[in-house]
Amino acid sequence: MKTILLLLLTLVLSSSTLPVSDTLLKFDIHKKALMPSGAYDFGAEIYKGKIYTFLESTRNLKTSRNTNYRNGVVCVYDISTNKWEAINEIPKRQKGASSTIINNKIYLVGGYDSDLIQVYNIDTNEWEEDFKLPFKFHFTTVESYNNKLFIIGGYANGRDVGQSSGVQILDDVHIYNTSTKEWKKGMPYHRKASGLNSLKYKNEFYVWSKNEMFKYNPRKDTWTIFKPLMNKMQYSQEGTVLNNKFYFTNGINSGSELAKSTKKLYSYDIKSGRFDASIDDLIYGRKKNYKVFGYNNSVYILGGKNDEYEGNIAIDDLIELQIKN
Repeated sequence: MKTILLLLLTLVLSSSTLPVSDTLLKFDIHKKALMPSGAYDFGAEIYKGKIYTFLESTRNLKTSRNTNYRNGVVCVYDISTNKWEAINEIPKRQKGASSTIINNKIYLVGGYDSDLIQVYNIDTNEWEEDFKLPFKFHFTTVESYNNKLFIIGGYANGRDVGQSSGVQILDDVHIYNTSTKEWKKGMPYHRKASGLNSLKYKNEFYVWSKNEMFKYNPRKDTWTIFKPLMNKMQYSQEGTVLNNKFYFTNGINSGSELAKSTKKLYSYDIKSGRFDASIDDLIYGRKKNYKVFGYNNSVYILGGKNDEYEGNIAIDDLIELQIKN
């Protein structure tokens, strides 16, 4: 009898330390003010409770008749007031740009057939400079560390990377030092990939595509497999960090672009190793570079394409997922 009790106790204790997969993640959905226009493949960053977005138009906003946002517009969403405002024009057209933030500056990186980087100062609401990538490429993921840009993966025209023709998928890591204005190449990603996604947590980058995740240490310039989330990503498309948890949205049933979303929110507690899926569904499935941000106790999702419809139908809504547990 004692042997059986000890065995049961051992099983209970050991199971409590293992990562589990459950359906305990709960949230309340709140529809917020509509975006100035529908958008996908756009730059956006959060700063001091405001979401700064770089859009093509402002058709849902009342703006001055004399305002001509020919190259695109900087629009800001204030979480506290639930209001959008158009505050500046984008100097040079940069459709499909990625973005990252360093201190109070947002860097718009690349875009469709673009080798441009433009730098926007949030505090002054001014564009400070622009400069060139090593060549034209897009569908990258971009992070920052120690005043450096890290640009990972992406698409490039073959002629830009020394090939005769065609689109080339990259495994490159390009590093730009914003202090010295110098470029260098980092250790490549483990395979050629475009449309990568990434999170920054405690000065390391967690980079994923499809159902795999790798961790990059920018100080050491090294990659390692992040085993706790390998084969658990459910083909999630976007993610954010909130209260020491990773949140991923819209898992997909397979790797196919035509597959419909599972419409779930997933969480991973990096301290306990627990991985959960939401009980409730999101409003609908999204794809094509929408944006996700964590703030206070909520996850905010905006833009993208509605995967219930064919064609390029851009979503113009913003929803708040108020986390309940």
